[in-house]
Amino acid sequence: MSVESTDAFIKAGLNYKIIIMEYNDFRQAGHYLIDYIADYLQKINDKPLFKEVSPSFLNELFEEPLPGNPQSLDVIQKVLEEKLVPYCTHVN
Repeated sequence: MSVESTDAFIKAGLNYKIIIMEYNDFRQAGHYLIDYIADYLQKINDKPLFKEVSPSFLNELFEEPLPGNPQSLDVIQKVLEEKLVPYCTHVN
């Protein structure tokens, strides 16, 4: 995102910080994500279709305020791996 776009956010009264990712970091994150998806799909038949958890457990799992600042891809990926993916319906 350009500097002008960042300034436009600030002028619009939005307090966003833009995180600029280096090309090599972006490439590494992309490779990790592709490997993660491939591993997930390769092992999907070993997963139960539905995880046996109560709806209240899932509600509590996500009952937290949204981050006030941008998060790194590492942090986002960790949250997805720990809180979302294990409780999804696994179908192939």
